[in-house]
Formats: sequence, structure tokens, C-alpha cells
Amino acid sequence: MIKTARRNKILLLVLFFVIILSGFANLAKAEKRENKGDWWPESLRNKNDRQSVKKGWSKCFLVIGEKNRSYIKKIPIMSCGKRLSDYYNYNFLKSLQLEPDTPHYVSIKYGDGTFSEELVILHSGEQPDSDVDGLSDSFEEKGLGTNPFIADSDGDGIPDGKEYVFWGENWNKDFDGDGIPNLLDADSDRDEILDGAEFDARDFSFLALAPGVLKKLSWTPNKEPDIAGYKIFVRKEGETYNFFSPAWEGKANTCRIYIESNDIPAYAAIRVYDKKGQHSAPKEIKLTP
Repeated sequence: MIKTARRNKILLLVLFFVIILSGFANLAKAEKRENKGDWWPESLRNKNDRQSVKKGWSKCFLVIGEKNRSYIKKIPIMSCGKRLSDYYNYNFLKSLQLEPDTPHYVSIKYGDGTFSEELVILHSGEQPDSDVDGLSDSFEEKGLGTNPFIADSDGDGIPDGKEYVFWGENWNKDFDGDGIPNLLDADSDRDEILDGAEFDARDFSFLALAPGVLKKLSWTPNKEPDIAGYKIFVRKEGETYNFFSPAWEGKANTCRIYIESNDIPAYAAIRVYDKKGQHSAPKEIKLTP
């Protein structure tokens, strides 16, 4: 009986140490995977930044599709706490490289499988968009027949870009048979009420992303031996910097970034970071006159 009790105690001790060693091994594997950084975007490849956003980052994704609530692309994001329309800066949206003159449906997918509100983004790429309705001037003039210099060509109260999203494949159909395509018909059902006063086109969130103004920045390089690179952050007047969402990151001491307009005061902050992931204090410069 004594021998059996002693043997059971030894087995329990061995099992205990096996569990402890297994735990250390799993931690080492996790650290190795984390250090590799292949599941993080370039802007969060250093450990200090990753640790500060890891909890939210692992749960939420930005999802993108070309149809309502039908998503084909997902991008990991760091925060689930803000409204979708407020969180992403202009350069982030530009960096998604969405197809121009094509509606893109964007939402946040949470860890429990639910989704945030949906935002429809439309932009003209690098082509001019004189009336800032999300459609390039050339597409409006040659493809749709709308006026590229008037945001609401038919005067029904719905901007052309948003109305193009609303109609979808039916934009060039003629529902009331008056010879005017739906997109250009201010009263497409001929009930003497403007479409903008009765259609659900007012009810979905829509963002016309302006082509923007490209700015070239340059700065004196930091010559310290352990410097890993630079990060550029952009804000408009009255806003604060989001230091988890750089407009640009790299090793060069020059870059190109977008601002929405020369008429809107904008600023950039330059931060240097070293190989340990430590960041310098931001140095701010003004981007607009």
C-alpha cells in the first residue's frame, strides 16, 4: 500500500512537470510566430506596437465586397470600438487600392461573427472628379451621361455617385417609360415626387472618396546606427493623430502621401523608430498653405 501511494505521488509529480514544460514550449512557439510578424501589417511589425493592440487585433477584420453584405476580402484591424466611417484615415482608404468607379461595400466583422454598419465607398482613382461625387469625370461623361461638374445631375436630391450605387445594374433602365434612364430621371416612377424625397438611397452610408492632392515630403535622415525606419502620420486641423495608422512607413527619407484638398489645413508628423521598436517623439510639419 505504501509503495503504491509513493508511486502515484511520483507519477503525479512527473505529470505536473510535463504540463509545465509543455506550457513553456507553447509559449516559445507563440513568441517565435509573433516575432516573425507575418500575420501583422507592415505598420505593426515591431513588438511594442503589437502588444498594445493585440487583443482587439485578433478579433476584428475589415471586410470588403462589391455587393451588399457579400464580402470577398478581409484585412485585420486593431480596434473594434469606433464607428466604421470615423476610424479609417484618408491615406488608409487610398491604400486599399479599390477599383475606381466601382462601389465597394465595407464593414467590420467582429469576433462573434456579427458585423458593423456598412459603408459604401466610391472613388475615381487617380482621375479627376470635379464635382466630388465619387465618379471620375471621364466615366460620368462617356459611361453614364451625367454631368461631371454637377454632383446631382438630374436635381432629384441624390448625388450622382450615391444614386449610381442605389440603382446598380438598373441605372440605365427606364422604369417609367419616359425615355430617360433611371439615373438621369429626377422622377423615375412618374408620381410627381422627386426620387430623393422618397427613395431609400438616403438610408445607406455612402462615402465619395476624392482623388486628393499628392504631396511629396522629405526630411533630414537620422544617422544613428540602430534606426529601422520612419513613419508618417496625417491629420486635418482640429483632429488628433492616430499613431497606430501611419499614412506611410519605410526606410527612405522621402515619401508621397495624399491629402484631401489644399483648401483644408493638414499636418504631418514624422516619427523615427529603431530596431527595438522604440519611437521618437513626433515632429510636425504643415502640409497646406
